[in-house]
Order: sequence, then structure tokens, then C-alpha cells
Amino acid sequence: MSDFITNIWTFKTANFVIKCDALVEYESLADIYPDDTERQINQTIESLNNYNSVLFCARVTVETKQGEELASNYLGSCHCDDYDSFIDHRGIGYFSALRKYKKAVKSHKWIEADRLRGVVFRIKKQGFCYGSYFSDMVRESIHEARQYWNDKPSVKLKAA
Repeated sequence: MSDFITNIWTFKTANFVIKCDALVEYESLADIYPDDTERQINQTIESLNNYNSVLFCARVTVETKQGEELASNYLGSCHCDDYDSFIDHRGIGYFSALRKYKKAVKSHKWIEADRLRGVVFRIKKQGFCYGSYFSDMVRESIHEARQYWNDKPSVKLKAA
């Protein structure tokens, strides 16, 4: 698929795979930021060209282990410092907690490091961060996939 840039996040269960991918964003910056001046848009272009930020369309999909897509959710015009920032844009998700944990260990702040280790473990176990577009997209995709899966007629085979 030519629109695919990279996989940002994957979570696997016994029967399903939930993924968040970055896709090419085709919307122009002028349309994304209609109130920005030409100078501001040029600064955004410079940031993108210097790899200081990324612009993409986020897609969350829920698939069976066999690759059948059950549900998907898209959010365009995602402009972030990096892909990890999208799944952790409020600073209370996995990558933020992991960075804070490593910093606490490096600073020998053991009580803080122990607390953050627990936070990292809980977030990783649950498979999502709290309160972001990303977590909303994951929840919505799972909800749609469950509806589709439950409404799907099951084929029962009889012995001949």
C-alpha cells in the first residue's frame, strides 16, 4: 500500500490484532491551518523538511489473526513532534512514563522510579494510554469491531 508510512503501535490478543499506522496526509497545510499566515505555514514546512515534526493521517484497525479487517478509524491532519507523541500527546501515556522512569533511575530517585515503573507496567498491560485522540480511536475501533463480530452470521457446518 503506497499510503503506508509506518506502524506506530500494535497490540495483539489471542484472536485479534489492533494496530495504529501512519499514512500519507494529502490535505494541504493551507487547508489544515486556514488561519495561519504564509510565514507560519513556511515554518511548519521547514519543521517537516528538517524532520523536527511529522504530518500524517492516523489509522487504527482491528483485524482477526488471519488479517480480516473488522473495523478501522481514521484521523487526518496529525501534526506532532514524532509518531510517539501522537499516541502520548497528553504526556501521561506509555512513552512519557517510560522517559520519566529512565530519568528517575539516572538521577537515582528510586521512590519516583519505582512508582513510574508501576505506571509503565499498567499502561503496557492495558495496551493504551489515557485521554488522547489515540486512545479514543482505539476504543471506538474495538467497539465497532465487537459490533461487527457479534452481528456477523456464523456458518455452521454439518457432517455429510
